[in-house]
Amino acid sequence: MDAARVIDVARYPIDALESDAGRRLVAEARRQLDETGIFLLPGFARPDAVEAIVEEVNALRPRVHLRETPQRLYPRSVALDASIPEDDPLRSSGRCVEGVLVYDLFRADSPLRALYESPSLPPFLAEVLQEPVYPCADPMVSVIVLAMDDGHEHAWHFDSNEYVVSLMLQRPEEGGEFEYVPLIRGDDDESYDEVAAVLDGTSDRVVSVSAEPGTLVVFRGLRSVHRVAPVRGPRQRLIALLSYSSEPGFVFSDELRIANAGRSEPLPVGA
Repeated sequence: MDAARVIDVARYPIDALESDAGRRLVAEARRQLDETGIFLLPGFARPDAVEAIVEEVNALRPRVHLRETPQRLYPRSVALDASIPEDDPLRSSGRCVEGVLVYDLFRADSPLRALYESPSLPPFLAEVLQEPVYPCADPMVSVIVLAMDDGHEHAWHFDSNEYVVSLMLQRPEEGGEFEYVPLIRGDDDESYDEVAAVLDGTSDRVVSVSAEPGTLVVFRGLRSVHRVAPVRGPRQRLIALLSYSSEPGFVFSDELRIANAGRSEPLPVGA
């Protein structure tokens, strides 16, 4: 499928970054990201393309892999201050429960594939982020769709990577809000007191984001604590996560593949 049938390039000219409109788009995205840690492009994916992706996801429901794990607040790579007690909430784990569909389950002509494999999207992201951006070569985890049912949630945490790119596909009837505190972590200040206030519900800095289906989101999750609130009701919360690398040809570990799909090997062609 032609990416132009999936992405609204008239509204978001990612294929013409040297044009005046393209430069304005990049400048506005950088401004949002610098000031708030997030930028959103509503209507980035065309409504008929989003509808087609949701239909494909619904057809794949029997193949969803349920991921239910403790969610650490900080990435494993982060060493917390040794003075923080072992029983402090800053060292605690929350709850992460969500269904996962991996990339090799989607048809070759899927609009989700057309969007991710668009040659215009990585250069646009690279201009905004001001760093190299390449699509991953992993046949399974380059793109995943998270399908969150009633009661599913993703507890407060920081990401291990600098940014996350996502496409909202479907909102639930209730709950499932994306909540975050913009850029709470600095290079030299972990802001432990402010993070603790988020955990105990007393922070006044929490921002709730309610993106409409078709919205492309780029988020700096390494520096902004965030969560997905519990989903309520029978309609799933569906969101696609698009992974990129600073170098071409990147593939994920078997451990990460198993966590997302329950298997380490991609499906045979046509399976």
